[in-house]
Amino acid sequence: MRDTEAVASHLAAVGQTLLAQGQPAEAVQTLQAAVDRIPHDLLVQTELGWALWELGQARAAVAVLTGVLAIDRGNPDALRARGEILADLGDARDALRDLDRVEQHDRPSTRAARGLARAEPGDRGGDGEIEGALAAAPRNGPVLLYAARTEALGGNKVAALELTRRALNATDPAPPPHQREAALALLGQNENSRH
Repeated sequence: MRDTEAVASHLAAVGQTLLAQGQPAEAVQTLQAAVDRIPHDLLVQTELGWALWELGQARAAVAVLTGVLAIDRGNPDALRARGEILADLGDARDALRDLDRVEQHDRPSTRAARGLARAEPGDRGGDGEIEGALAAAPRNGPVLLYAARTEALGGNKVAALELTRRALNATDPAPPPHQREAALALLGQNENSRH
């Protein structure tokens, strides 16, 4: 009971498990309890940022990750997380600032987010990143949604519709609730523009 770090490590592991099980509200509570016990642990704070994003609290997630990066400017996990979240928010410039500082884009969602961020200013150079992400993770909800949004930005409504439908049916992982809402909105916009 007196080993604060052991308790915090246990809470962090439980929080990560809850997040993986699609229970972001419970994950946020548990990870916040871990951060309260070991506020210097940047990995746990980064996990809290992801959990907040999955809960639909993107701005709070960015604030947590910005705090991590204030302590460790080059933290690749925090840069990757904040970059992906900023791309999801449509903040292409700041997303690219972070994602360009991450040397390896091994996570398909990171590659897709970078492709989306590059498409925001009209640069089609991100298409290769989207294609690579889709090849690596064809049933990943966030990857499929980023790809759909990229196609919509490029004016390819048919591809955007198909990718949005796939994103809504994705299971590896499924898109978090706030991304499901964005996908449904995108689906409605694209279907309305076809009529």
